[in-house]
Parts: sequence; structure tokens; C-alpha cells
Amino acid sequence: MPLISQVAGRPFIELRDVIAFCALALSLTNLFFGPKYQKKLERKKDANSRRVNVFKTLMATRGARLSYRHVEALNTVDLEFFEPEYAPIIAARNNYYDNLSNRNDDPHFATAWLDKNDELLSALLFEMSKTLKYGHSLVDIKRKVYTPQAHINAEEEDNAIRKAMVTLLQNKEGFLPVYFQQDEDALTKANERQNQLQDLMMEYYAKKLAKVDAKKDS
Repeated sequence: MPLISQVAGRPFIELRDVIAFCALALSLTNLFFGPKYQKKLERKKDANSRRVNVFKTLMATRGARLSYRHVEALNTVDLEFFEPEYAPIIAARNNYYDNLSNRNDDPHFATAWLDKNDELLSALLFEMSKTLKYGHSLVDIKRKVYTPQAHINAEEEDNAIRKAMVTLLQNKEGFLPVYFQQDEDALTKANERQNQLQDLMMEYYAKKLAKVDAKKDS
């Protein structure tokens, strides 16, 4: 049967032929372009999954900013959000980096510096949340975080131990300071036991010499 028939003197294509043609075109499209398109979708899905993982890690560790996970995730931002559509995130990250590098150990400025860090990190997380469509508000990011005091104490103690070890290892004299404390009572008792041992040894050898002399006389 011809693909195109005549109806009232005009060309006419039957519906079943149209369906068959569309099915054939779809099959050919899937055959040639399907795998490529599928790989593209998988790459896009994997990239988005990595971006979400960076965001979740930063959110989960925003109360422990010296942790390895937090620092690693922060350093991964520019690797996973490099496309132009993520420019606001990179800008927020750069602002945060800039303030981190301007640390001032003066006690008068330390509090203001830490507060600025809090503000800029929250701004970065807010941009990431908005772009990734998580919908966290800036207030949620700033306030809804739990950091146990025990973790803060442990972190401060670890820092104190590390500083003490560095100071100890950098000792200019080349030795570790050692202090001895004598117990006078224990020292007196030790001397008495030593004197008793010496007396016993002298008595023992005196007897041995006496036996030797007796054999010679006999």
C-alpha cells in the first residue's frame, strides 16, 4: 500500500503510517543520540551531587571550622562551582577568604574579626542554599547550629597541646628540662639497707678467710 494515498483528489497520509514513521524516527534518534545524551545527564547529575555534598559538609561543620572536613569542603568550592551561573557563590567565597587572611591577633580586633567571619560564612552558605534550592534562610544558617561546649574545650586543649609541643621541640638548649625531687626519709632508709648489706658481705668474707687460714695451719 502506498504511503501517500488520494482522497478526493488530494494527497492523504494515513494515521498508522504517521505513527510508524514517528516510531522509526524515535528509534533512530535513540540509537545514535541516546547514549551520548544519557552520559551527559549522568555527568550533570554527578556534578550536582558533588556540589550538594560540599554544601552539606559546610553546613554540618560550620560549628567546627578547624576540622579537616570543613577546610577540605571550603577548598573544593571553586572546583565544583566554577560555571558562570555560580558566580555569586564564588564572590561570597572570595569575600570569606579575604577576611580569613586578614587575621589580627590584637585582642581589641579579634572579636570583630570572628564576628565578620561568622557573617561572611553565613552569606556563602545562604548563596549556596539558594542556588541549590534548599531554601534555608540567613537566620536559619546563623542560629540553627549546635556546638557542644565539650567540643570547644577539646579543640582549645588540642591547640594548647600542639603549641606546647612546638615550644618544647624548639628548645634552644637541645635538651628537655628534667627536675629531681629527693625524699629524705627514703634516702635514709636506702643508706641503712646499703650499710647492712655491706656488713653482711664483710662478715661472710671474714668467715671464708678464717676457714682458709684454718686449713693452712692444719
